[in-house]
Amino acid sequence: MGQIRDLPPLERPREKAIRYGIESLSNVELLAIIIGSGTKKNSALEIASKILSDKNGLINIFHCPYQDFIAYQGLNKASAIKLSATFELGKRYQIGKAESQDAIGDEKTIYLKYAPTLAREVQEKIVIIVLNRQKKIVYEHILSIGSENNVSCSMRDILRILVLNKGTYFYLIHNHPGNIIEPSEADIAFTSSIIAEAKRIGFSLLDHLIIGEKGAYSFKTNAFLSENK
Repeated sequence: MGQIRDLPPLERPREKAIRYGIESLSNVELLAIIIGSGTKKNSALEIASKILSDKNGLINIFHCPYQDFIAYQGLNKASAIKLSATFELGKRYQIGKAESQDAIGDEKTIYLKYAPTLAREVQEKIVIIVLNRQKKIVYEHILSIGSENNVSCSMRDILRILVLNKGTYFYLIHNHPGNIIEPSEADIAFTSSIIAEAKRIGFSLLDHLIIGEKGAYSFKTNAFLSENK
């Protein structure tokens, strides 16, 4: 790929961004701008290209810690911190955008809000989101933190939270470390039980979402909830 200074002026990332707009740059060129300057042996474009290749795309780089970046030859501590800070801002924007909405209404919005924090967790966590009769969020809470492969929480705790916060509807979200987002038999049994018990005393589970590194599984989208109402 060679050094950036060896490229024609209008093909250099910064000059290209100024002339054609930042949206005209490729992922490699955008990363190269954040990295800044490379070394004699490794240009910023070469470093950016290697990171994207090693991590199999931008979506995986999004969650990389600082230590992953500093391991690349030609990437100094300042540039590694810039990369980490850039992606952290992206995650906070994603969370903030979801939080600015008055109610969570679908799988996509839930995923945008919780994927940045839950997708790379090494332990399973269960989150409850409580909504009132108008489907406005009134409470959000991490119910339980489990092991790498299992998490459980008390149905009594869920119902207590719903009562204390005067909820009518609620969502459950938990993560599966790794790439498997399909529900386990325990997930299905737990969801079925909480649907029945919550409905018995006047609460409605709107969805149970399982978040993983590659996406999410929605009990509602997969018709599980409608079958158990």
